[in-house]
Amino acid sequence: MPRYKDTNSSTDNKEGQATDQGAADATSKSTVCSNVAYGKPTNVLLATAVILVEDDMGSRYPARAILDSGHWSVCGKSEAAGTSNNQISSFIVQQTIEFFGVTKGDGRFTHNISSHNEMGVPRSRTRQVMVVAYVEKMFRQIKVDPADAPLQSILWRFDSREIETYELTTVTYGTKPAPFLATRTLKQLAQDERERYPLAAQAISEDVYMDDVISGADSLEAAYELRNQFNGLMASGGFLLRKSASNCSEVLKDIPQDNLALPNSEEIFWDQDETVKTLDLSWLPKTDKFKFQFNLPAIKPDEILTKRKILSTIASLFDPVGLLGATITVAKITLQRLWCLQDEHGNRLDWDAPVPFMVGEEWREYHKRLASLNDLRISRCVIIPGARAIEIHCFCDASEKAYGACMYIRSTDNQGKTSVCLFTAKSKVAPLRVQSLPRLELCGASLAAQMYEKAAEALNGSYRVYFWTDSTCVLTWINAIPTTWTTFVANKVAKIQRITENQTWNHVPGSCNPADLISRGIQPDTIHSNKLWWEGPGWLKEGVESWPLQDPTVKVTDVPEKRRSTVACTTVEEKSFSVWFISKFSSYTTMIRSAAYWRRLLVALHTKDKVENEFLSTEELKQAELVIVKHVQQETFHKEIAALATGKQIHRSSPLRWFNPIITEAGILRVGGRLNFSDVAYSTKHPIILPAKHVLTEIIMRHYHQINNDTLERQHLFAEIIGQQTYSACETSGENILKYQTV
Repeated sequence: MPRYKDTNSSTDNKEGQATDQGAADATSKSTVCSNVAYGKPTNVLLATAVILVEDDMGSRYPARAILDSGHWSVCGKSEAAGTSNNQISSFIVQQTIEFFGVTKGDGRFTHNISSHNEMGVPRSRTRQVMVVAYVEKMFRQIKVDPADAPLQSILWRFDSREIETYELTTVTYGTKPAPFLATRTLKQLAQDERERYPLAAQAISEDVYMDDVISGADSLEAAYELRNQFNGLMASGGFLLRKSASNCSEVLKDIPQDNLALPNSEEIFWDQDETVKTLDLSWLPKTDKFKFQFNLPAIKPDEILTKRKILSTIASLFDPVGLLGATITVAKITLQRLWCLQDEHGNRLDWDAPVPFMVGEEWREYHKRLASLNDLRISRCVIIPGARAIEIHCFCDASEKAYGACMYIRSTDNQGKTSVCLFTAKSKVAPLRVQSLPRLELCGASLAAQMYEKAAEALNGSYRVYFWTDSTCVLTWINAIPTTWTTFVANKVAKIQRITENQTWNHVPGSCNPADLISRGIQPDTIHSNKLWWEGPGWLKEGVESWPLQDPTVKVTDVPEKRRSTVACTTVEEKSFSVWFISKFSSYTTMIRSAAYWRRLLVALHTKDKVENEFLSTEELKQAELVIVKHVQQETFHKEIAALATGKQIHRSSPLRWFNPIITEAGILRVGGRLNFSDVAYSTKHPIILPAKHVLTEIIMRHYHQINNDTLERQHLFAEIIGQQTYSACETSGENILKYQTV
């Protein structure tokens, strides 16, 4: 794919002299390229003396070669023709033009393309046979709509002729919509040719990484058929596949040597752009292994380390699959540490200021060990041949400095042989604002869920998935309703539950959790022999019976971050039997008669004697009254009755202490006093005591008030009640009833 290059170096300036001298005179030294105007054609000076174009084959040519290719049309003379150089520059600046291509040291455009299909390389690791190819000059094979061609207008002149306006008729590399237009064209081509080339159409929808095809199959025959369909489908749209490669040479038969990727070398570099050293992952087809190539200059002993130098090195440690996540974490922690450094005045450390001695020494030691990563050889395919069962195991963990997750593919063949390989990993540094360790553990679990979500979209098929964490607190959070916890935890838990709805979360001991390595970081020279990182815990290769037992010991009440709940309680006083029974009657006489009938029935059921008289006797009515009074007294004055029954004095705080109460043989509480030797009746000397505010007292007072036609005063009413020799209520109760009657 073509790339724009800064040509300030002497070598590039010599080649830049081939550019038309008239074009060089008509521009300033600033880079001015494609326009971003909307709806209105804008004249843009694209080719300048400081810009060269280089394709992936290493050929360099000035920008006017786009015109030489014939992919343009003449619009006529420009309005700027014949003007001075200063006037042309002023005209262009007024259009507020911006360029978003890739220049030396600028990886923005590459990053945007990489995010389009970041799981392309991991997906290829699940296929036994890998097939890669390159679409030659993909952008320049796609014509733009004539209505949009004016938006790709340039100013140009050949030799000493007048400046003219040209329209570029193909997709132009470096413009904002170019990546989308190219990718969308391929997808439309796949859709149109799906019936003729079904395998290739499906692969284009999933495995095309801009102009790179990274695909494969599980058998040699399927891979060969896929390659043929790719060639046929691309040819039907006018595209040519170049740089083909595979780990099986049989797939590449019948392909000319010119179309093979670096036929004289045993390595295939994913990134052919030598000017942007970012994508350092390489593939060795013969051994079917990945390797890294970090070309890091050595640090001299007397070299002053600055934040700019260290960050520049960290930015070059690009790991698209996450295979080096355990050691990249150390670099990420260093990056955050550098960003927080301050000088003696409390200001943020300047980019070119020396870093503190201890920080510099730690970085020197880490940098010295980075070279050992180039010796790594990592198997590309993570699934055992002839696999009958495939499982995904995601581990997560956190430390005070970072949290991370790693995913392993566990596959078993028909012979029972099991293989476990690291598939992908990801880590993040802990936020500067201090968070509790359980919260960071939950962030690690959320990262594992998101990583699985992306992997599930990339992987075809249905796999059994297991999630592992060494935090019982996180397990309790995830297994509960999200609204149980505070807002931060609830949001994370809801997201995790949505992604891992049908999956299981399990507890793993911290000593055999591989995510512990990525959360703390390890040195580059120790990652080679770390079997826990590359193959996961040893028990994964064994049967399920050897896996850790799931016995979480943390109770919900012991888990932090529980949301405070407000509970509104209402109390309802339960009515006693006597209150319930008496409240059903508005007449005292009716109540006594009803109680007498019920008492007669109970006696008859108990003795089985036949009742000869159907009318109630005076004795039955009197006994019914005493039964009701006895129930009321036992409910209200049970403490006083219990004290008197045992011969004790009632408590001095009792409201009955002024009445010197006594208890009869029938169990009725009566007023005592010094009237024992008087000639009046017993019930007059010792009236029955009733609570002042009880419903029974109220109904008795109302009864005697009504039978006297509401004419008696308070004193006469009490005299009437006492004269009946039946009940006596305190004066306060009578006063309350009288007030109730007059209201």
